[in-house]
Amino acid sequence: MAKVLLAEDDPGIAEPLARALAREGYEVEVATTGQSAMDLANTGELLLLDLSMPDVDGVEVIRSIRKAGQAVPILVLTARADEVDKVLGAEVGADDYVTKPFRLADLMARVRSLINRGPNEALIPEDTTTKSTKAVKAAKKAAPADAE
Repeated sequence: MAKVLLAEDDPGIAEPLARALAREGYEVEVATTGQSAMDLANTGELLLLDLSMPDVDGVEVIRSIRKAGQAVPILVLTARADEVDKVLGAEVGADDYVTKPFRLADLMARVRSLINRGPNEALIPEDTTTKSTKAVKAAKKAAPADAE
């Protein structure tokens, strides 16, 4: 049984999602803070991560995990739907990015895919700080001023 670490501080999302993952046969551990997600990241086959955590932002969680050399697949599940956020997530080392609201069947397919693929050492960015800063600046520069 594969283990999924679900890092989500909203019980209205975490509880039903944990039940759905368990129904699919996954062992689920819920982390309600960014710090606990960082501490537990290497204990599962997948980290399902909300970016808006109460103590440590999800982008910093990803950056820290990758900087520590951990290759656990990370699927971001967040309300942040702007292109800049998606680019930043990819640049710091997220493997996939799903925005809320989401379709459960789509999310489960992505979970299965990432777990089946397993860890990928090539996904650990060499310098996440530099790459993410450049990505954000480039995305902001390319975005039309009235796109917000």
